[in-house]
Amino acid sequence: MARRDSIVLLFVASALAHAQPTSEKIEFFEARIRPVLANNCYFCHTDSKPGGLRVDSVVALLAGGGARPGTVYGATDDFAFKAAQNPVHVHDLHATALQLPGMDHEKLTYRYAGRDFRLTDVEGRVVKDII
Repeated sequence: MARRDSIVLLFVASALAHAQPTSEKIEFFEARIRPVLANNCYFCHTDSKPGGLRVDSVVALLAGGGARPGTVYGATDDFAFKAAQNPVHVHDLHATALQLPGMDHEKLTYRYAGRDFRLTDVEGRVVKDII
């Protein structure tokens, strides 16, 4: 399975975890999501490993990766046209979003035209105030 597919499944699992658990959703998680997490993610994201994000149970996914819920970071001008306080570049936003499930944005690269590229380009930094 490609790394991209694993990332997508992790976000799907997280979204499922935040929904109200029903027996159907728990069955789906146990049958379709947990095996993927066990094969690809348990090595780094279990109770015995540091890092903050555990994916070895639905309860751990409900706890999330450490982001504060309902956080408002910065403000816009009166017309909501541009950031007036604490502007964040899109590369920084991507780096922060990738940090939440425990991924290092500097190591997430893809090769194109003989060069390694990454989603956060060369400027992305994790915005610690959001986490």
